[in-house]
Amino acid sequence: MSAALRMSPANDPRSEIIHVLNNKTGDFIESRAPDFLVGMQGRKFRIALPLDPLRRSVSAFRAPRRLLRTDKANALFVEDAKAVVILYLGNMYRWSPEMASPVRTGTLRQSRNALHQGVAILNETDIFFGEYCANPGRTSVPVWGSRDAGRSWNVVHEFPAGSIMHIHGVYADPFSDALWIPTGDFKNECYLYRADRDFKNVERFGDGTQVWRTVALLFERERISWVMDTQLERSRLVHMDRATGALEQGREFPGPGWYVKTLEDGVSLLQTTCEPGAGVATTYAHLYASRDNDTWSEIARFEKDGLPMPYFKFGALGFADGPQSSQRFALFGEALRGFDGRASICSLEWN
Repeated sequence: MSAALRMSPANDPRSEIIHVLNNKTGDFIESRAPDFLVGMQGRKFRIALPLDPLRRSVSAFRAPRRLLRTDKANALFVEDAKAVVILYLGNMYRWSPEMASPVRTGTLRQSRNALHQGVAILNETDIFFGEYCANPGRTSVPVWGSRDAGRSWNVVHEFPAGSIMHIHGVYADPFSDALWIPTGDFKNECYLYRADRDFKNVERFGDGTQVWRTVALLFERERISWVMDTQLERSRLVHMDRATGALEQGREFPGPGWYVKTLEDGVSLLQTTCEPGAGVATTYAHLYASRDNDTWSEIARFEKDGLPMPYFKFGALGFADGPQSSQRFALFGEALRGFDGRASICSLEWN
């Protein structure tokens, strides 16, 4: 299987991130620093989050946005796209069209936001995510939950101090009621946790090695798959058998795998990141596609730009939440030559 990538502008050509793209309803959320464009129920709204004057002024330029991370955020629809929840610079916000401005509903302990696509939404009202941070002191790491569509928040689970560095995401299993939580980053910190929706039972899988270090997951009925998120050794495709927990390793990739996207027409996408490390064999972020999660074809690659890592970010691609297909899906880039701070609505043209 091979395909060519076709790229078109986002709904707002200035958008840096497409957070949600729903091909079924036409709803979307895009952002540029603290400013969001929301398309919902056939209408468009612009939302501005609070940002102190100094950071807002310097954030008019892309390089400071990268350095200060003022471009990073999570945004998602709740309550059948009648409201929006946003995580930005350590705060949780909620907004709906009848509100004059977003309302802050909570504050994170030590993080700015979660990783892209790393927030689980259940029943349009229940939201779960974990904190992602450097955590040099290895303090405890919370999983936050809201049962009322982001109006209030509580810590629903806490990983003890010294047990992990941070949480890579909380993912709802489409084949069960389970939530899956990958953690990282180093020896005895890399695990995959399975929790029930009340977090009364939390089960750990893995041995703490880099094989179990992953950001995002590909769900199938019989197995769960991922690409290792490691710069320390060569990243590989990994499949975990649901029944036995046994691992099977597949092909190598040239860099750490961060994000994946399962499309509605049976195609999966994954990207690999350019960052420093002995296990990284590329100066590009690579985009791959598969129809079976076993055989992957490279679709495109984007070269890392000249600004130094990690201060001005690693070279990475990102995907958006929401139902999409290989004929219409979202893609955005960071620290990539010609595709830094840019977002696109894409399609694959099959050969």
